[in-house]
Amino acid sequence: MTIHADHIHASVLLDRSGSMNTMREQVITGFNTFLADQRSGTSDAAALTVSLAQFDGQAPFDVVVDAVPAAEVTELGWDDYRPRGSTPLLDAIGRLVETLDQRIAEPAHADEDQIVCIITDGHENASTDFTAAQIKALIEARTEAGFTFIFLGANQDSFTAGENIGMRRGNTRNFAASGDGAKRVFDEVSSSVAAQRSRSRTERHVRRNELLAERIDESETLGAESAAPPQRRKPAKQLFRSRPGESVEDLSRRIRDASNRSAESE
Repeated sequence: MTIHADHIHASVLLDRSGSMNTMREQVITGFNTFLADQRSGTSDAAALTVSLAQFDGQAPFDVVVDAVPAAEVTELGWDDYRPRGSTPLLDAIGRLVETLDQRIAEPAHADEDQIVCIITDGHENASTDFTAAQIKALIEARTEAGFTFIFLGANQDSFTAGENIGMRRGNTRNFAASGDGAKRVFDEVSSSVAAQRSRSRTERHVRRNELLAERIDESETLGAESAAPPQRRKPAKQLFRSRPGESVEDLSRRIRDASNRSAESE
């Protein structure tokens, strides 16, 4: 394959553990929307190839799409993403980095910009080949060499979890473990990749560790509904009826007094 002189390779590392099943439909739709977004980019954007690897306890590193031009990637179907098992996150990251190292060792791919998007809804619980310290060393070294890592996590403090394995805060965010959260994750992955494709290589290098910070405050959880402050329930209006022998003036005074008491209680 001929490589564009200005080329980006985006790798999505996707958690396929059992707890992701509640988001299955939105994950599939989100990835396909990401592809559609990248295909509709402007002609002067950097060329893009896409890889997708999934991980779970039965298959710690399952490559589904292997460095295919974005325009040629087949969309995911229902059977292409089947959540199951545990979360060998560290092994999956380690295997992916090893794969990317092999790729850029080839002259045809040596000048590619590498963007790695890691999406997980839980803590590491099943790795056997890599430790957190090893992954942190790998990510820090590759970041120094020019790689871009994005970390999106649910059901955890993603900033702490990400920091423990070498992720930059500007490329780390939390998302809600829900369909809305999964949809928002892929929206942000797509926006980040599209933004980098529109920039010069120099500008990409300058901005590469703040891609999420450009748009999203650290306090925001992607896909979480913003709960409106609870409204105090006003007491139901009292129905006043005149009492036997009560004058209009006395009834009016009673209504005013009741209204004043209600206003004071609010």
